[in-house]
Formats: sequence, structure tokens, C-alpha cells
Amino acid sequence: MIAPNRLQAALNRLPRAASRMAVDGPVKVGVVGLTDAAISALDRVLRRVSANAPMDFVVDAGRGEVALVDAELAADLNDEEWSTLFGTRPVVAVVEPGVPVRRLRTPYSVASVFDDGELLSTLNTIPEMRERGARRPVRRPDDATVAAPKPFVAALLRCWTDKSAPCLQAAYDDGASMLIDFGRGEVHAHAAAWERLRTRRELPRLVDDTAQPMQPSSRVKIYRIESLLWAVGMASADLPLLGAPPRWRSAQIVGRGLHYIELYSRAPAHLHLAELISSGVNTTAALRRASHVEERELRTFLQAGLFLRLLQWAP
Repeated sequence: MIAPNRLQAALNRLPRAASRMAVDGPVKVGVVGLTDAAISALDRVLRRVSANAPMDFVVDAGRGEVALVDAELAADLNDEEWSTLFGTRPVVAVVEPGVPVRRLRTPYSVASVFDDGELLSTLNTIPEMRERGARRPVRRPDDATVAAPKPFVAALLRCWTDKSAPCLQAAYDDGASMLIDFGRGEVHAHAAAWERLRTRRELPRLVDDTAQPMQPSSRVKIYRIESLLWAVGMASADLPLLGAPPRWRSAQIVGRGLHYIELYSRAPAHLHLAELISSGVNTTAALRRASHVEERELRTFLQAGLFLRLLQWAP
């Protein structure tokens, strides 16, 4: 039987009432017994997975519609504890590679490394998720994404969730460059290129296929592609806001996963804006009034959030 304090710790993270199935909203993925680092990794993977699936998945601090649970913890649960934690929801066990696990009550499991393909395939085998997906139309690329005025920005936005897309190379006039590997979700960047993008907010130019491939060197560091999206978004504040309606200042905007904003920015203005959106301030005009930031800084935050899909315009 599971130790009482471990069960109570898991229960304390759940609301009193189970979530209902919301056909039109994202699929809420509950988490039980996972570390904060694992939850952050899961959130990043679910955002990528959502871009290639006929429905959206989001991490939910409550019960959610499907639960991911630490396999070792799940193996210790008796029938009553299992029912208390999960009810009739489908449960996916999160298994540590190479660690033997006793027999579980669920047919669904994923490795704790959260591979995109395995996670999506597992979720798609759950009948409730298949039914949800059949009701949702397949999404098409945003016209605003395809029509972005900078070739590098347009190519990045079009390809960043497509693991089959060929690598992109971008560079500055001084030769500092970066190679974007969509299959691995990585960016290999010269220190000078990353500094110009992150600090000076200068966009590189797209390098064509005939150029000399970027060579490995000690000056090259590897970053996650999500960090690149945020940085490119910040450097694109002067471009039209992604997908914005004509009267964008009075348009409503909603957040998706803004509690993870610190993974990309610790700027006080950005943290404050994220907090305001999470608390219900939902038009850009109201955001500016409440935050007292300059319009350019507001555009910088909005564009970066839109590029990374942490923000979206309300229908």
C-alpha cells in the first residue's frame, strides 16, 4: 500500500471536483507524482505535439481529462487509492527507461524522456482522445505566418514544428551564423550570432542551399528551438503582429502556458504582462494601461508570445 503521506501529497495537487470533458477546448493532461522538471519538459513537448495534432494538449495542474502518473507511484496504489486519484479517467504511466516496473492497471505508458512521437502515438490510442480528434478539423498554416515579410522569419514559423523539414541556416554580415535542426528541435549558433539576436535584437538573413555549410567549432553552442522562437519574436517587434486583427489594440488575447514564461524571459515587464493576462486582463489596450509599458515593449512581448504560441488572439 502506498505511504499515506505520498498519497496525500498527490491529492493536495488536485482540485476537489474532476474536470469535465470539454469538446471545444484543449485536452487537459493532468500530472500526478511527476517532478517540476518533468512537468516543464512535458509542457514543452505537448506544445510541439499540439502543432502537429488535430487537437491541442495542455498540462493541467488539476485532474485533467487524461492523467500522466509516475509509474513507481502508480504501482503502489491499491484499488481505492487508484479510484480516488483517477476515477474513470484514462491513465498513462510514465516509466523511467531501464527501471523494472510492477504490473500496472493501465495499458498506456510512455518513457520519462517524453519523446514527441511516442507521446502523441500513445495519446492517439486512447479512445477518448481519438473521439476528440475526430471532431476537430485539421489546422492549416496561418495566412499571417506564410505571409511574414522576412524570409528567415517566414521559414522559421512555417517549419519549427515540422520534424521532417530540412535544416535552415541563417547568418549575419560578419559571418556569425546559426543552423536550425527541426528534427532535433535544436539550434547550433555561433556565440556572436546568438548575442546579436538576443541582445541587439537583430534578425539574421536566410542563407540559401548553395552556401558553405556551417562548420562545428568551439564557438558554437546548442539551444532549444523554443528559445530561438522567443528571441526571434522579440527581434520582430516592428513586423506586423502574428495573426493580429486590424484593430489589434482592442482585440482580446489569451494565454496558453504562461506560467512557464520564465523559461524564456525573466524581464520584470514580461513577467508582469504574463501575470496580467493570466488574471484576466485580455485586451492589448488594457494590458498597456495596467502595465504602464511602452507600446514597443508591449509589441515585443506579444510578438514573442505569439511566435511561441504562448499567446493567441481570441476568435
